[in-house]
Amino acid sequence: MQEAYFTRHSLKPDRGGEESERYPGLSPKGVELAKERARQEIAQVVEKADVGSVIFIGGASDMLRTKSTAEIYGDELENIAAEGNLDALVITREQIQQIEGGAGSYNKTLKRVINLIGEHRDKKIVVDFPLFLRGLSLKEKGWFDDKGDLSVMELVKKHNWNESEAAREWLETKGMVSDSKMGPDPKEVARHTIEEINRLRTFGQKYLGNRPIIPFLVGHSWALDALLWESGDRAYLDNGTLKETELVGVKINPTGELEIEHGDQTFLVDQDKIDL
Repeated sequence: MQEAYFTRHSLKPDRGGEESERYPGLSPKGVELAKERARQEIAQVVEKADVGSVIFIGGASDMLRTKSTAEIYGDELENIAAEGNLDALVITREQIQQIEGGAGSYNKTLKRVINLIGEHRDKKIVVDFPLFLRGLSLKEKGWFDDKGDLSVMELVKKHNWNESEAAREWLETKGMVSDSKMGPDPKEVARHTIEEINRLRTFGQKYLGNRPIIPFLVGHSWALDALLWESGDRAYLDNGTLKETELVGVKINPTGELEIEHGDQTFLVDQDKIDL
């Protein structure tokens, strides 16, 4: 069964609040929350993976908080492995940058990383190198209006800052953010997320052959909410939008059907409906 995972980014600094120096876009509490998620669910994903699998933490949006969250996941998994509590080789972004500094080009860097992975075919490998994926972009996928403001903020204000109810209206109205203005189409947003998962897997298989690839993406709440909603999970919003660092699994079963795992529930995607 092919697997992929995504989370929402971790906690942002409050307006004017303290920001992590090492992980820009996140608050100190956000850094600790991401570390906790890595030590719990994400480490479990690595532990359950088959020997030889490559867990590729390789996707982020154009917002720094997503990239920083992904980097924390890799850094903390490296710490867990160093403690002897995770049987995996973890290649962090910092390590790749050091390789890059000595290599002199992207292609040489990529080749060195591939060679390093190839030397450990009998181990699970975590590669933490979050790339900007246009399908997850807020700036390029219609989330901002002509004034540079988040279009969906109109709904948030309308619902007295109740983000869950605002997101529900956006999803139920298929993208309306006011009586006369459309925001991003939820179905398109869901499709883009799946496309980027497949793109990461294809990228990995191009260089790693038949090794199992488990893509991992970090995105934004409403974008990921759209995938859950379009997949048939209509009840989760009763408890609020997707929480920071909350984990969702995307699996393709042996019959080719798409499954979304959220909490203790599994939803079989209506392929005709979401048109993936």
